[in-house]
Amino acid sequence: MIYKLEGKLKKSNLVIKYLAMALKSIFLAFLLTIVVALIIGFRPVRVISNSMNPTLYKGDVIIIYKPKQNEFKVGDILTFTSGSTNVTHRIIEITEEGYFVTQGDANDSPDGNEITYNKTTGKPYVVGKTYYMLRGALSWFTYVPNLLTLLAAIVLLSQINSSTKELLEKNAQYL
Repeated sequence: MIYKLEGKLKKSNLVIKYLAMALKSIFLAFLLTIVVALIIGFRPVRVISNSMNPTLYKGDVIIIYKPKQNEFKVGDILTFTSGSTNVTHRIIEITEEGYFVTQGDANDSPDGNEITYNKTTGKPYVVGKTYYMLRGALSWFTYVPNLLTLLAAIVLLSQINSSTKELLEKNAQYL
């Protein structure tokens, strides 16, 4: 009787241990994803106006990266600096000289200035509250966060599997 009770207590402690391991693994995968994203050039930017409604709303967070100049196309969303402020608008025209003409989706007219590549801060990879991959923006590094999460899950599952087998073999006499 004592052995059966002891085995049940060990099982509940084991569940708590696995939950703690899972939470630690998820946290570490999340932290590692953020560090890798920052290292390869991704950065968060907060939308400060409603000029891009309904695509973006004031307060949304977009994750941007800076692609090569020839990767920007008409219709892409672009973040650029205007004074000391980041502005996020859609490219409506690319001039022969390579300047970007932009306009907010909610605005009636184009912005008054042409944007050079040097003034661009980046192009969104993640927009608002949903994942939004812009056409032509995919490359090897866009898969890094998903790959890291998958690897963390595989490591966690293999740890759980081997630990479970070990514990079952050790506690087989008590069951």
